[in-house]
This record gives sequence, structure tokens and C-alpha cells, in this order.
Amino acid sequence: MRKLGFNPEIPEKPWISPPFFEDLHEYLKKLRKKYKRLIALHVESVRKEKEWPLHHQRRWIEMMKKDFGVVLVGKGKKDIGKILGVDDGDFVDKLTLEETSFVINEVDILIGGDTGLMHIGEALSKPMVVLFGPTHPEITAPRGEKIKIIKKDLPCSPCHYGRYTNCRNPVCMQEITPEEVRHACYKIADTLHLHKSGCFIP
Repeated sequence: MRKLGFNPEIPEKPWISPPFFEDLHEYLKKLRKKYKRLIALHVESVRKEKEWPLHHQRRWIEMMKKDFGVVLVGKGKKDIGKILGVDDGDFVDKLTLEETSFVINEVDILIGGDTGLMHIGEALSKPMVVLFGPTHPEITAPRGEKIKIIKKDLPCSPCHYGRYTNCRNPVCMQEITPEEVRHACYKIADTLHLHKSGCFIP
């Protein structure tokens, strides 16, 4: 383009405009007014061995509710909000990919496993905590200063590269504790100065 005399401006991240998602934008504004800070959790994965156990997710949500409104994104069980104790912001299996991208763009932090939504978060320069188990972060992890990777060093992990298949006991994800993920989230929050009264971490 420049060789032809054009000088196009390339945006740093994809342009997602509220007018295209007016109802969703208004709903998120109400959540923001109620909770002040929003954090999104991608709850499920096409590959089950990549999923963080639901009991860990529920415990993590209980701990985060003190300082954040938690919204759920991605595909999955339609009653997942009730299972995880999320009354507001259960968007699971209710939005298009474009709408989900808009939600990700509007929250403060995104949490999830090694999935496509994390790469959407990377494209949107979103602060993230990404949980790795059967795959290797050196190969598929999103990159950025505001991205924290959590991974357990186990002899069977990573297993998605020919050594093991169809793991029925993904200890690599089970051993990532809600406390670890909470700590990583609050470290990011401190960096972003999301806490009006000071530091999140004691």
C-alpha cells in the first residue's frame, strides 16, 4: 500500500463499536455500575481435558465476588450460571462470537484455559490469566506484559503432542488451585490500579 502512495493507519487492536451491540452495551454498563470492576471467565472448552474443574471455578468465583463482578463467556451448559453461583452476567451459550468479543473488550480481566477466546483477548490487549495443562505455553500461549500464565510441571504435561491422548484424569488442570488464580488476578489488578483504596494483595 505504501509503495502505491497510500499511508494506511493500522489500529493497535480490532475496532469494536458499542452501537453495534447497544443492548449488550447497556447491560454491561449496569453491571459496571453495580460491581465497579468486571472479570470474565471462559468456563468450558471443546477439549474437556483443557477445562478447569467446575468446583475450582465455583470456589474462585466465591473469592472474587468481594472485589469483582464475574461474567461467564463461551459455549457450555445453559444452566452453568446456577451451578457456579453467578446471577448476573451469565452469557454462556447466549452470544455470537462477535458479541462475546465485545464482552471481552469491556471487562477488566479475562480468565480461561488455552482456547481461542484467549487469543481474542490477546488481540484486544486484554489483561489475562491463562491456565495451561495438556498444551504448552511456549507453543500456544498469548503474549503480552499483562498476561499471566499458570501451569503445573508434571511428567505427563504437555500431552497434546503425541505422547498421550484423550486423558480422562487431567491432573494438570485439577492441581491449579482457585487461590493461585485469585492471586494472579489480584496481581494484575494491582498493576492496573483497579483498587481505589490501594493494593488487593495483603
